[in-house]
Amino acid sequence: MEKFGYISADKNIAENQFEADSPYQPFVEELNYAMPRGPLAEWPGVSDAISLAFNQVITGTATPEDAAAQAQETAKSQQSAAPSSNREAKQRPRRMSFKERKEYEALTAEIDALTQEKNDLEAMFNSGENIPDIAEKAARYSSVKDILDEKELRWLELSELE
Repeated sequence: MEKFGYISADKNIAENQFEADSPYQPFVEELNYAMPRGPLAEWPGVSDAISLAFNQVITGTATPEDAAAQAQETAKSQQSAAPSSNREAKQRPRRMSFKERKEYEALTAEIDALTQEKNDLEAMFNSGENIPDIAEKAARYSSVKDILDEKELRWLELSELE
């Protein structure tokens, strides 16, 4: 890429792409402030408005302020003219991230273990036998129920993303 003067759009790569005294270094430093183009369905029209504004300033047919104002007005009209339902239809439903998938799998195992512990405690309470540390077991039962409710709620939230 250096051979053709291309600068990587990835800041981490671009920092190591050129020597410190390279004429490209100021452009690499600008990557700290650069923003990517927006994910707009109307981007071609917005891009045309920006390009026209640059051309007007370069050729002297408009001042930078007037050209920028006209480009901004055109961009706003492009965005407001697009039907909102079209934008909503193009949006894909959110899917589970890798981290969320791992959490979902872990929750499944945790819920199974907690459910088994809850069932064991219930069986012990229903057995009619004398339980020496019943207060401790009752507190644990209450705790397991609360934890299980929280984990099941999170599991349901994640399952909707699948």
